[in-house]
Amino acid sequence: MPPRGAQRREWVRKVLLETFQSWGFQKVVTPTFEYLDILLKGLEEGLEDRVYRLVERETGRLIALRPDFTPQVARIAATVMKDYPRPLRLCYSGGVFRYMPDRGEEEKELHQVGVELIGLDLPEADAEMIAMAARSLENLGLTHYTIAVGHMGFIAGILEAFPQHLVPKLKRALAEKNRTETRKICRQVPTPWREVLKELPTLYGDIKVLDTARVILGQNEKLTKHLDYLETLHSMVETYGLAHRMVIDLSEIRGFQYHTGMVFEIFTEGMGKKLGGGGRYDWLL
Repeated sequence: MPPRGAQRREWVRKVLLETFQSWGFQKVVTPTFEYLDILLKGLEEGLEDRVYRLVERETGRLIALRPDFTPQVARIAATVMKDYPRPLRLCYSGGVFRYMPDRGEEEKELHQVGVELIGLDLPEADAEMIAMAARSLENLGLTHYTIAVGHMGFIAGILEAFPQHLVPKLKRALAEKNRTETRKICRQVPTPWREVLKELPTLYGDIKVLDTARVILGQNEKLTKHLDYLETLHSMVETYGLAHRMVIDLSEIRGFQYHTGMVFEIFTEGMGKKLGGGGRYDWLL
């Protein structure tokens, strides 16, 4: 990376960390590589196959370069910081390494800057994460962005009713927002769920999307409770003056087997990929 690019990246890293620390987050440092069996615990679905593996010369044990910070930070919280008062607000920055043979070299080593809020199981915690992400973007000079929010509990509740052999196809269709493929899968699922599945890719937009989803679901309390949570979350985000930045995406499938509650992704005009994202993963701790 030439000097200009290096200076720009360092400025971004500095602004983000200063923003996080102004919200009460403290920086932690994690190892660049660890033993493979330890590093694999808690990795997001799909990352296991992207881990760079090496053999330790002295012991013959497999070691690996970290592909993600979250499991490492969670382990710090559960061990050396287990007696610290909760909630913990921790932040980090550094390189992550992912084996992706079909991608360029610049996408195999990524610089990641992020936070973990641990020990606060309330909508207020999710709202804080969304608000801080928004302020971070604004501190970087970005003013045109959208935060798409979904709930893994909602998706999981729907998929539980489907024949398991159809789930991978459905997850792929939802991830691609492919209405044609989703409707095709509809013909193979039990009748009560066809309407829900058929409309799922369209459940994207402002807060009114939740009312539309309730009409489709009827009296299904198992699923509507997640809609109620998102409505509460929207109200809390509104107190930060950011409701106009938030859209509801009930077909969001990001990190399905990793996250357990709210998930979000950030997009901006002119970029073909997301700027960032996050979500709740209560099982990891």
